[in-house]
Order: sequence, then C-alpha cells, then structure tokens
Amino acid sequence: MLASMAPFDVFYIDRDLNKFGSVSKDEKAEKQTGEDVIDFIINELPKEQWPKKVVIHSHNDDAVPRMFKALDDAGIYTVIDRFPYETVRWKPSMRWYQ
Repeated sequence: MLASMAPFDVFYIDRDLNKFGSVSKDEKAEKQTGEDVIDFIINELPKEQWPKKVVIHSHNDDAVPRMFKALDDAGIYTVIDRFPYETVRWKPSMRWYQ
C-alpha cells in the first residue's frame, strides 16, 4: 500500500507501530516495526518515490539511532522530533479505525 501512495513530502514514522493493538488480521504485519517500513522505503521503493523528509517521532531509545542512520546513510533528509507524551494521550476510545 505504501508504494501506491508514495512519494511523500514529509513522512512521520514511529518504531513501535503496534503498541496499542493492530488493525490488521495479518500476523506478519502485526510484528512489523517502523524499522521494517524504513527498510522497505530504502530497498524496495525507487528513489523518486522516497520521501523528501522523514521525521522520526519514536521514544524507543534503542531503535531511533538505527532508524536515523539507515535513512541518513541512504541520503534521506531525516530529523528526530519526539512528541511529548503530554501532547498525545492514547485512550482505547481513540480507536478511530473501528
């Protein structure tokens, strides 16, 4: 699906995509992370479909440096802008996809 929607001017990505539950019935998709999405962008999308800018907003301290390095090494302009926890509060009632 991502390939059919690209290119993006700005692409926001988190590492832990399924932290609050998945909308997918696909078990493989439920285990995928933002790192998998970055790998797909770099290795599967043609360069003309790459986002012009990627904003990593993850609070996963182990993954953020790996994500940044992969994008930066590929030549994709990347910034880290972690949203404060206070800005977005998750509640089960916020499941807009139901």
